[in-house]
Amino acid sequence: MNSEKDPDPIDIHVGSRMQLRRTLMGMTQEQLAKAIGVSFQQVQKYERGLNRLSASRLFDVCQALGVSMLYFFEDITEELLRSRKRNADVIDPAALGGRGRRPVGDLMNKTESLELVRSYWHMPANQREKIRALVDTLARANRE
Repeated sequence: MNSEKDPDPIDIHVGSRMQLRRTLMGMTQEQLAKAIGVSFQQVQKYERGLNRLSASRLFDVCQALGVSMLYFFEDITEELLRSRKRNADVIDPAALGGRGRRPVGDLMNKTESLELVRSYWHMPANQREKIRALVDTLARANRE
């Protein structure tokens, strides 16, 4: 369990997803701060989970980053839910979608992954389709 002064694990998760999306877009903290009407220091605090995002501010962040609110709550693990200081025994992880759990050591925090995703989204749609098909074929071959 966390102490009263520790950031809530959900706030840390939301901040991490905010930083991930901002980085994938090639956006600086200063640019995001300007887009949502706060200082870049405030963005730093949001990204580390030190300050909680209000619903209206989260909406602003969604608009600036071009994502839905669900984006920030994807991939919440059962372990993270258990680590919360309140409601740990009443949250049903299945109610949060329960899909697409990331492996330990979150691969999307690796620079190589971020660069790959950024490059992928700079390709035309027809090239992205071909890349996806190639990756699927290679992944299937490695599973066999």
